[in-house]
Amino acid sequence: MKKLSLIFAAILMLSLCFVACDQNTGVEYSFSYNGTAVRIGEDGKALSAALGDYIDYRESGSCGAEQNDKEFYYPGFRYDTVWSNGADRIVRIVLTDDSVATPQGIRIGDAKSAVVTAYGDEYTETADGSLVYTDGTTKLMFGIRDGVVTAIHYTQA
Repeated sequence: MKKLSLIFAAILMLSLCFVACDQNTGVEYSFSYNGTAVRIGEDGKALSAALGDYIDYRESGSCGAEQNDKEFYYPGFRYDTVWSNGADRIVRIVLTDDSVATPQGIRIGDAKSAVVTAYGDEYTETADGSLVYTDGTTKLMFGIRDGVVTAIHYTQA
């Protein structure tokens, strides 16, 4: 009887592992540029040092923060930061043209069906037709117009 109980407990634990593997892994969506990951919540100044020279940079006043909000522009994308927890934290990544792609290969100009093939059908569709995928603390939004990707943004969930 004790042996049967142990076998049952082992099967139960194993099945729980499979269920857990089937759910959201908490691995946040990120974008990669020249082999460097660009992630929501990371230190924007440290990332800028890792990526090298940006092509444009802008600052604007911040609502209540010690430091200004910042935008760092690179070929094909930009990231925006706000001052939080002692650093300029990345709060948005915007792909600006088709010269760059998500890690799954989606670019501006691709078909909506390519997005669903690459990312699956676990998305929320907004009133304007955008597809929003959420993983961990990151949202990945694909703006869609006439069945074509017109915008790609990463933001905080």
